[in-house]
Amino acid sequence: MVERGGGDLLERLGPDLSAAVLRCLDDPTDLVRSASVSQSWHRFVITNGFCKKLCLRTTPEVSCFVRSIEVGGWSDTIKVGPNCSDHWQTLESEHRIFAYLGHRIVSPRFLTEITMESIYVSPSTDRIENMLRNTLGLYMFSSYRFSKGKSLLNFRLSCKFCVVHEIKMQLPEVFDFCEPISSPLEILRFRLGHMRDENATPEESLLGNFVWTYVSPELSTIETDYFQSFKLQRPVICIDGVLQIEMLSRDPAYELPDLCDSQVKAIVSPLAPAFDVNLLDRLGNSILLYFPRAVEYLDDVTAQQPRRSSRWKPWMKVKRRKKNRWNHDSEYR
Repeated sequence: MVERGGGDLLERLGPDLSAAVLRCLDDPTDLVRSASVSQSWHRFVITNGFCKKLCLRTTPEVSCFVRSIEVGGWSDTIKVGPNCSDHWQTLESEHRIFAYLGHRIVSPRFLTEITMESIYVSPSTDRIENMLRNTLGLYMFSSYRFSKGKSLLNFRLSCKFCVVHEIKMQLPEVFDFCEPISSPLEILRFRLGHMRDENATPEESLLGNFVWTYVSPELSTIETDYFQSFKLQRPVICIDGVLQIEMLSRDPAYELPDLCDSQVKAIVSPLAPAFDVNLLDRLGNSILLYFPRAVEYLDDVTAQQPRRSSRWKPWMKVKRRKKNRWNHDSEYR
């Protein structure tokens, strides 16, 4: 920062203390503003890679990106990385890439709700049962199979490359002689990651075809008919979009039902089309691709979208309430 007397705060504090101050920032926007104060601050912020370090603190999955590539257009590419002769160009490009990636991670502007698609379930004793997909209607049956004590359910997120913030679940109802009873499910655990081999058979997948980059702590559930929200401890970058739900019961004698696709949702920040990723190996090492022209296009589309005035919202709620009431009454005519 530049003081009123004309001196540079960076020179007054020194590089070590200045770096300690910048490491306390938790918003990439503040780092971008710091880099625009003066030429010395611009070089200091970019040379030390504070934006990338902030992304690593926020989402440790960034360490899987062994290389970053800034794409100048949809066909022409400008490669930056260890093999680039211009080291300063490499640092500037990484600053732009991780500054925008950090913005997508922390900004609530990009949050959206997505659906799931079940892959297969475990454990099971029948191969055909493993390959069955749980597509029964939510109001027809709660599940097609029960497992005692513990159940692992694997889902594919509709957005394969995204930042996951929250998982929403509607716990299945359990019936005894057509009467609903209290759910035996008490503990949940989430895992996010990717598949080692997309062409693996269900049996091979059950033996360990997944690489989990995030494992949540045990989460308690409550008995309710509505969706429960489980916020993750931190934002999680999910490559390939595989979610595993581990359902546990304190009593191993209880039978746990499976979940339908419609009973699981996620709150995420999609990273495409501004970002893409190329997996290099089965361990998850990958190349991060950044498309700045896609960012400009998205900003133009967002700016052109008409915004409704806030004074119309109460009227919209009243209209929606009347419509729902009419549909409810028409069912009993």
